[in-house]
Amino acid sequence: MNEITLEVETVTPLFIAGANQRNIENEGLRVPSLRGLLRWWFRALAGGYVGDDITSLKKTENGIFGSTNSKSKISLRTSCENLPSQITKECRSWDEAIVWSDYVDYLFFSCLDKRRVRRSGTIRVVSRPYYPEKSQFRIFICGSENELKVTIASLWALIYLGSVGFRARRGCGCFKVKDVKGNTFGLNFICKNLNKFEEFLKNNIEIALNLVGELFKSKHHINPASIPKYTMLTPYNSALFIKKINRKNWISALNEIGRWYLGQKRGRKFVGGFRMNLADYDFSHAIRDAYQEGHIISDREKRPYLGLPVTYATYRATLKGKEFDRRGSQLMFGVYEINGNFIPRILIFKSTFLQDFTGNFVVEKKVKRDKREIKITLDAHLPDNNIYNKIIKDCYENLKASNWQVVWGSIR
Repeated sequence: MNEITLEVETVTPLFIAGANQRNIENEGLRVPSLRGLLRWWFRALAGGYVGDDITSLKKTENGIFGSTNSKSKISLRTSCENLPSQITKECRSWDEAIVWSDYVDYLFFSCLDKRRVRRSGTIRVVSRPYYPEKSQFRIFICGSENELKVTIASLWALIYLGSVGFRARRGCGCFKVKDVKGNTFGLNFICKNLNKFEEFLKNNIEIALNLVGELFKSKHHINPASIPKYTMLTPYNSALFIKKINRKNWISALNEIGRWYLGQKRGRKFVGGFRMNLADYDFSHAIRDAYQEGHIISDREKRPYLGLPVTYATYRATLKGKEFDRRGSQLMFGVYEINGNFIPRILIFKSTFLQDFTGNFVVEKKVKRDKREIKITLDAHLPDNNIYNKIIKDCYENLKASNWQVVWGSIR
C-alpha cells in the first residue's frame, strides 16, 4: 500500500458543513464530502475515454471509490489545524452591509443572509459558519498503485480546476498545496515560478488525463463536434482561462471575475456583464404581475442556463425546472495563489443542459402561506440544448475578447 500526505491551505473562505450545519467546529474537511468531489473529478477526467458509456464509467468508479455493495479501495483521512468563524453584524445601510466587496458578496450569495430588521431599521448580516483564508488542512490518501494514481489525478484536478463546499463554482473553497509527501506519479502539486504557471497547468492537466487513461488502456475518442451527456474534461468541450494580473489578495482576484461576469453596479443592480446581458430586467416584475395569471413568456431571460435555481429575492420567488430543482453551472470560478500573487480562473464546460429535459421552467412564488407555481416559456424559437450550447460558446468567445488567456482546451 502507498500513502500520500498533502498539507493544503484555503485561498478563499471555505463554507462547508456536515450533519450539524449550524456547528462545523468538529467537522473540518469531511471525508464523505472529499470522496464525493474526487468521484466527480474522476468522471470528468474519464469522460473522454468512455464517452457516453455511463454504465462502464459507473462500474469503474465504484470499483475504486466504493459503493453500497463494495468497499472503497482508497483510504482517506483529513485533519484541520484551525477553527471556523462566522460573521454577524448589524449595519445602518446596505453599503455598510458589504462584507468583502459588491462582487464577492454577490458570488457568495447563499452563504450570506442579509435582511432588514423591521423594528430597528438596521441591516442584519449573518454568514454561514466558514473556515477563513489561510486555514490549514491535511489530506491522507492510502491505496494500491493503480487506484492511487487515479485518486491523485482527481485530487489535482479538484485543487487546480475546482473548489470545495458551498458556492464552490463561484469562488468559495479554493485551495493551495503547501507541502506533499509521497509518490505523486509525475503530477506536480506546487508551482513556485509564476512565469511558468501556464506551462505548469497545461502539463499537469495532460498528466492527470493520461493517468486516468492508463486505467482504461485507451486514447481520447470523443468527436469534437459532439455534445457530451455529462461534464467531461476534454480539449474540445472544456476550456481553462486565467488572467495574469498583479492582485495581492483573493478579493481583488474575484472582483476581476465579477467585472466580467456581472458588469458595473448601478444602484443595487449590476448591468453590462456576461450574466447580466442574458437578463430580462422586466422578468422579475412579470413574476409579480403573473401571480394571478400563472404564465410568463420571455425571449430575453437566459440566466437559468447558467445554473438553477435562480432566486429573485425581492419577490420571494425561485425559478427552477418543471421536472427538477437544480442544475449546476458549467462556469466554475476560482483563485490561484502563487508566491503572494492571486490569479483569477474560469473553467467552462460544454455538455447537454439536462437529460430528457422537456423545456418546461416554473417559478415558485410564495405569498404569505400560499405557494404557487407560475409556468415559464423562455424561448420558443430554439430547442433548449441549442440555446444552452450557444450561450456556452458565446461565453468562450466573450472571455477571449475580454483579454482572458486560454491556458488549455477549447469550446467547439
